[in-house]
Amino acid sequence: MEDVVIVIEPIEEDKPEQPETDPFDSEEGDKEIQPEQVFEQTKSEEEIEDLSEEELEEYKEERKEVVEAYVEELEEEIIEEILPETVTVEEFKEIKEKEVEDLTEEEVAIVVEVATEVIEEVVDTEELTEVIEAEDIVILEKEELEDLSEEELEAYEEELEEVIEEFVEELETEELVVVVEQIAEVGVENLAVADEQTIKVVQAVVAEVVDTETVEELSEEEVEAVAEVLGFEEEGDVQIIAEAAAKEEVVAEAVSEYVERAVENADIENYTLADVVTEVQLEAFISDPVAVIIDIDLNNITISELGSDMTSDQKEKAQEVVVPVIIASQIIANAGALIRRPF
Repeated sequence: MEDVVIVIEPIEEDKPEQPETDPFDSEEGDKEIQPEQVFEQTKSEEEIEDLSEEELEEYKEERKEVVEAYVEELEEEIIEEILPETVTVEEFKEIKEKEVEDLTEEEVAIVVEVATEVIEEVVDTEELTEVIEAEDIVILEKEELEDLSEEELEAYEEELEEVIEEFVEELETEELVVVVEQIAEVGVENLAVADEQTIKVVQAVVAEVVDTETVEELSEEEVEAVAEVLGFEEEGDVQIIAEAAAKEEVVAEAVSEYVERAVENADIENYTLADVVTEVQLEAFISDPVAVIIDIDLNNITISELGSDMTSDQKEKAQEVVVPVIIASQIIANAGALIRRPF
């Protein structure tokens, strides 16, 4: 009689469906939240384009809540790990509710340190450092920068800024917004106590966010944060300056230099982007007044239309440039006539 082998297969029990993990709800997620988890879009560009206006607003609101929860979690983590003996989470929240001008020096130092840590995490400055080093650029300390000649310092900063700008261009709009909102909370002038690399990263972010396409993606609240950083009282001025920067080299240069100039002029009250535009225009005029005047068709200037494409802040400060240029142009024109006049 042949042996009979009976194989009994185990019955696989139905397993309950596992809910999708949320980095903010799970204990594991609370331990370490990766920025790429937060800023990775949950919908493709094609899916977003297919959304109705109402659905798009709901999607943006959901994304905003996720990012805000991440930033709040990150701030608490920074305070507990880096500033445990300086300030509590509750005290930090109270400090953040204050107006920037009401902060004490100690509070400024605290909010700037936390903001710097948040920016470093969101931008991923570790990866940025690797990119900089891959370009054979040695990151110099403040003391080492002081030993450079003016030409060496200018060449070093141009090379470093170019790499940082290219890196920042790859950031998601949500990442740019987090950086801008952090700066709006601490005041751009207070970045004077931040390190040089953070200032250059913030500068690149501001230049990137003041772009016509980027501005169109922002919510009213986000545009308000950009306006606050630039020193504007009216939100509509952000779109105006973005369009001006796209067309005018002087404005684009002012935007790209705004943060660094604002830090250098931290002791000047109400220093805004309009001041930087004025400075850049005056510098161009002083360096080559004839070329600047030649580029201006004075015959086509209509006084009533001056400032139609300026921000409200620029309109107030534009006379500082327009009036001297017109006066100087008349002086140069008269001087030229005297030179040509036969005696």
